[in-house]
Amino acid sequence: MSKGNLIINNSKQIEKQFYFNDTFKRLILFSISLLIVKLCLLPLIHTVDSDGVSRIFISLGWLKNPYWIKGGNWGPFHFYLMGSALKILNNQFYTPLILNIVLSSATLFPLYFFFKRLHNESTALILCFLFSLSPIIFRLSLLTLAETPYLFFVILSANLLYKGLDEKKILYVFLGGLITSIAGGFRYEIWILSTLFSILILIKYSKKDFLVFNSTALIFPCIWLISNYLDSGYFLNSFKWADLATETNKIDSIESFLRRIWFYPLSLIFAFGPIAFFYFIKTIIKTYKNIEYKKTIITFSIVFSIVFIIFLFNTLRGSLLLQHRFTITLFIICFPMFGYYFNTLNKKKIIMALVFGFTGFILAFAYSSKGARPIPRLLSKEANEINNIVKSNVSIKSGLIIDFWNWESTYCIAFMSNLPRNNIVLVDQNSDLNFISDEIKRIVTEKPNGYLLICSKGLLNNVVTIKQDTIILIKDNIHFPIKMVKNYPDASLYEYTFN
Repeated sequence: MSKGNLIINNSKQIEKQFYFNDTFKRLILFSISLLIVKLCLLPLIHTVDSDGVSRIFISLGWLKNPYWIKGGNWGPFHFYLMGSALKILNNQFYTPLILNIVLSSATLFPLYFFFKRLHNESTALILCFLFSLSPIIFRLSLLTLAETPYLFFVILSANLLYKGLDEKKILYVFLGGLITSIAGGFRYEIWILSTLFSILILIKYSKKDFLVFNSTALIFPCIWLISNYLDSGYFLNSFKWADLATETNKIDSIESFLRRIWFYPLSLIFAFGPIAFFYFIKTIIKTYKNIEYKKTIITFSIVFSIVFIIFLFNTLRGSLLLQHRFTITLFIICFPMFGYYFNTLNKKKIIMALVFGFTGFILAFAYSSKGARPIPRLLSKEANEINNIVKSNVSIKSGLIIDFWNWESTYCIAFMSNLPRNNIVLVDQNSDLNFISDEIKRIVTEKPNGYLLICSKGLLNNVVTIKQDTIILIKDNIHFPIKMVKNYPDASLYEYTFN
């Protein structure tokens, strides 16, 4: 063999080793294209999720004084991740979004290898395409929530674990458990999934795999429970909010009961897209009859059914809110089964893949259900106008007092102002009136110029009184002038000055 042929053969072996075949090259090209498209969408995005806003404000607070978080309603890893990113580039709007966009594109690679192992290369590429264009998945990558990094680590752990079990490589089982533990620090749903994974490993594989997986998968849950106990004297202190939610979120009508039953099945249809979901169900029914695939379908179906029942129980109980972002766990469990439709690939099915992806994405803009549209934006014209006025006119020396309008508008206007959290009085439905009054007094004293948003059904009406061009802080009898900027039936924006 000549030296030239030897070099060519060696390069081919290296290419094969690192999966640089045509299918993988297409995946790289697609992931880069997706990354560029999402970055181009940044000017159009509104941070409309109140939890996302709260998470970034907490991350900014952690950045100023990094510490080990001992407890709280949310797992701590999202704050560590976002706080560390904000330390590199301290921009509360762009930094978290860019990080999530990068992670969403990176997720396609472990997803591809997982699907490739389950099906084949071509099917894996098509599934990655459909997954990335799922309206709910796409939307979450453009918000400052924990779901995108959670998905990345869940899929990475699933790929490593499946590789380890399939190839009998205990190191990958160990790493799969370790990544599962990290995912558990972002969202608690993986705690349920890891328990089910453990049972399946014990039944289908070996006790050794079971012990190795759990030796790492349980690291964070154990640390978190012990940390909660040391901080509060109660192991499950982080889950107390669930009991409180059941008291404030009770079923009060037949409509409310029925809505809780059908919300997540409907949300799953939105995640797939209506046409794709129809073919998904059709494929499962047809493929179930095939002896070769029957056990796999039963396994996925059992895991999905258990998780769905847990979701349904907590939804009816009132501890799980009706939000499309929680659907991603159900979606990632059942979505791999859609690959059976593409296992025998032809031109028609490639066309259908394009139909599934683009129709699901485009139709989502027509849904009236909040949280299902791919690009997060304020839908209220009035809120948009106020948001634009505020963010265009405030500076680091400005104060901002925002009454509770609704969960999207209130938090979006506060966050999009790009003001430090200390410059903002953010009122929600549970705010203490005395605390609000004290905060307003602090803000107008420290920031004598700024904006004030008062809503017809908000709590500020119990704290202040407006007489002509003067606002009176009732508790301290403080008077200062205001000027009307925008007036709507349910909300009014004022500019205030305080001498």
